[in-house]
Amino acid sequence: MPKREIVERALTAIKGYAQYEYFFEHLDSPAWLEPLAEKAMFKHPQPVEKVDPYIRFPFWPESRYLVRMSKLPEAQAVVLKITLGIPSCDNSRVYDDIAEIALSLPPALAAKLVPKLVEGIRLPIKLLLKDRIGVLIVHLAEGGQGAAAATLTAATFALSPDPRAPGEEELLLFPKPQPLLEDFYYARVVDKAVPVLVSAVGFDAVQLFTDLLDDAIRLSRKPSEEEGNTEDYLYIAHPAIELGGGRDDIPGILLYAVRDSAEQLIKSDPGQFTLVVDLLKQKRWSSFERLRLHLCRIFLESGGLEAAEGAFENPEFLNRGSLQHESVLLLKAAFSRLSAATQQHLLEWIDRGGSEASIRRWLEFCGQPVTDDAIRELSDIWKRDHYAVLEGQLPEAYQQKLDELVTKMGAARNLEKPKGITGGAFGAVSPKAPEEFEQMSVAETFGFLAAWIPGANMFEATAEGAGQKLAASVLGRLDEFVAAADEFRRLDPTYVRSFFNAVPSALKAERTFAWQPVLQLAAWVTGQPREIPGRKAGGHFVADPDWGWSRDAIIDLIEAGFDEKLPGRFTPDLRTLVWTVLRPLTEDPNPAPADEIPDPERSGSLVRRFPQKDESAREADFASLSINMTRGRAMHGVFKYAKWVRLSADSERAARTEPLAGFDEMPEVREVLETHLDLSLEPTRTIRSVYGDHLMLLAWLDWNWLEANLGRILPMADEDYPFFRAAWSNFVVFNYPNTRLFRAMRACYRKAIEHLGKDILPRHAVKSPEHALAEHLMAYYWQGALEFGGADPLLDDFFALASDAVRGHAMWYVGISVAGWKDEAPAEVYGKLQDLFGRRLEAARNAASPDPFSAELSNFGYWFTSEKFDERWSLETVLTALQLSKKTASETDVIKRLCELCPRYPVECVSCLRLMIEGDKEGWILIGVEGDARRMLKRALDSNNPEGSLSAKRLIEWLIAKGHFGFRTLLA
Repeated sequence: MPKREIVERALTAIKGYAQYEYFFEHLDSPAWLEPLAEKAMFKHPQPVEKVDPYIRFPFWPESRYLVRMSKLPEAQAVVLKITLGIPSCDNSRVYDDIAEIALSLPPALAAKLVPKLVEGIRLPIKLLLKDRIGVLIVHLAEGGQGAAAATLTAATFALSPDPRAPGEEELLLFPKPQPLLEDFYYARVVDKAVPVLVSAVGFDAVQLFTDLLDDAIRLSRKPSEEEGNTEDYLYIAHPAIELGGGRDDIPGILLYAVRDSAEQLIKSDPGQFTLVVDLLKQKRWSSFERLRLHLCRIFLESGGLEAAEGAFENPEFLNRGSLQHESVLLLKAAFSRLSAATQQHLLEWIDRGGSEASIRRWLEFCGQPVTDDAIRELSDIWKRDHYAVLEGQLPEAYQQKLDELVTKMGAARNLEKPKGITGGAFGAVSPKAPEEFEQMSVAETFGFLAAWIPGANMFEATAEGAGQKLAASVLGRLDEFVAAADEFRRLDPTYVRSFFNAVPSALKAERTFAWQPVLQLAAWVTGQPREIPGRKAGGHFVADPDWGWSRDAIIDLIEAGFDEKLPGRFTPDLRTLVWTVLRPLTEDPNPAPADEIPDPERSGSLVRRFPQKDESAREADFASLSINMTRGRAMHGVFKYAKWVRLSADSERAARTEPLAGFDEMPEVREVLETHLDLSLEPTRTIRSVYGDHLMLLAWLDWNWLEANLGRILPMADEDYPFFRAAWSNFVVFNYPNTRLFRAMRACYRKAIEHLGKDILPRHAVKSPEHALAEHLMAYYWQGALEFGGADPLLDDFFALASDAVRGHAMWYVGISVAGWKDEAPAEVYGKLQDLFGRRLEAARNAASPDPFSAELSNFGYWFTSEKFDERWSLETVLTALQLSKKTASETDVIKRLCELCPRYPVECVSCLRLMIEGDKEGWILIGVEGDARRMLKRALDSNNPEGSLSAKRLIEWLIAKGHFGFRTLLA
């Protein structure tokens, strides 16, 4: 043991954290344990370091020393004493070390550390402890410390209530029990704990997991649920106890833990069966009854048969949905071995049929007539299905009854099949099953739908439910329904829309059919007023509120018909009929100007607020509105119609050496487009945005018309600016740069630049119009269509008015574009781009601070990693940018590139790396690139450049001083 003065001198000599960490890291003698403990060196665990918004969990050198010493048998008692004295803290790494110490100690000593380990388990953030806790439980249980293992297990799996306060979500959301471990780790630890705990403590392990499952179910209940209800609904997600699938929730994990622990215990000691079953009987919830039925079936020889005799005295539980799977399996397994009296009792119960009261309730719920014949039919179905459970075990007379019922009613349902989740929680109810629709002729289908009166709410059979099954039937017999399409005119709009929903699906499946009847029906529908006087609103699960949903389905149909890849697409001879369908849709009242005033309660998905703007300032997303509202979709359809007509006619006109089709050959298109440019007739910006979306297409369709109407599409007057912005935003976001259009639209680009930073932009736009403007300008610049200076200095004004984020996006766009060029661009293009960034560097140097240029400067990282520019220029430029901002985008790739260049430019590369590390305030940069950084520094050290070698050495020493000790090997 070192003398006191040696300890004093050693501790006094420590200067700074690096030496302190080095001292404990290289301390390899247990002799220092007690002297250091006397100096209270183990009383101040390293706390969590919070640097908003990050949290850092530093290693505690003292506990790392204790971990090493715990592996020495002669030091273990002292290590245990010191560890027990460590104060509680919030640093999970300290508890990771305590867990490692416990694993090194003999189980009898490790058991004493369970209270300390429980402290760590209860921390909100756990690092390695969640992986080690299962191993610790095994270590204790297999080492004869069953009680300690059980205590640690109970603490690890303890659950707490869902912290969400009951409120409006009460109707939909169930509370979720809060574990101390994430579900994945919870399941892993359970897998390790169950077998060793049962072996160590027997029945107590089963009771532990049973109590935990009881807690999990209780904490999953809504406060509003009635107290006497015993249903826990676990059978929905976990429909078969014996299968044990779907271990993705805490109650499910514990359900199978109870099953596995009970099975293991009873297999090892069959005498425990009654004790386990009695334990399960004490619990309230249906899952415990399922477990009891399962164990009775598995252990018929160990007491399960006697328990089954008692259970089947009242066989009504066979009808309970949550118990049916396990109860039917038990009945099949035990029936032949039950007493004759119990067998006869069960057969007579089945022969009586289902409860008349329950059958009546079911018929009423389904909206079916409650007649004696209907009740008798369902009762026979019930008897057939229950007799079928015992097929092969039935007495001859009852087997004959089953055979007669199968002949009369068809094959029996499999009652033992698990009733898991097969779909969503809600859905429209149909009055008939799909196979019933399939069995009806087309005429019978129309007759039924015309005569049947649908329900008025989602809990009844509704028109929507019938319509969904009708759509499936249409797909199955497409030609028959198409031929009879005119019959849909006498049906509810819901069924008409279902028909139009089905036809595009057939088209996309590459099926063909006669278009004429379909389009004639569509023309009839679009000729009807959207609103239906006197019709009450339906709903998504009930019925269509008007003809609006049918109109939208017709637009889907038309869009599919224009798809040139589909064999069943429109043919040119259908042009007049297609336009007859489409033209009325362009006058649909949806949208109205009021729809363009965003309501955060109703249409929040179409609203965006920039954080720097007033919270009340909002703007609709016209692009989204245009593809979600009928008239907007129809106007998009007009452009697709024009393209279809043009493509259909071009080959023939070219063969006749005639000019390609323009709007002179499509007067119907020109009329609609010019009508909707009249603000007195079309006051919505949504429709104006559609023109911007298709501006490139307009240029191809009829350049002369576009030139003549460009000022109407993009009005330049200040009072019309909202319409300019609607069309401009869609144009610049959804169209690629085009030099011909640019020459015609230069004034529009000027107007957009002048409004930079002044507009409120929509929330869910695909891309910010300001960012898209930056991309266009950069493309025009490298194409030579735009230069700095001149009479109309668009580029100069853009960089003067744009925010750093927008300017930074311009630099990003250049970098990723250049990187993606497959063919080498002319040298003058790279020269222009180098001049561009040189201008931006000069602007940053001349500014009072480089901070407003941070995004621009950092995004040069993408230029640098493209490897398309001269390497010396690239390296010198990235170094200059780092000297100004100390940040670069694409850090990982930048460091990889620096590593490649380091042998030729060691001084510059090391300087870049140092600047990047200095600018990394959060301390994350080296985590992902330490290997590349080490290789770079090694290459600099090994270079023939003395200055490069020296700069690398100094950077390594600086990194070591900051605690990055992995770099020490470079100086060895």
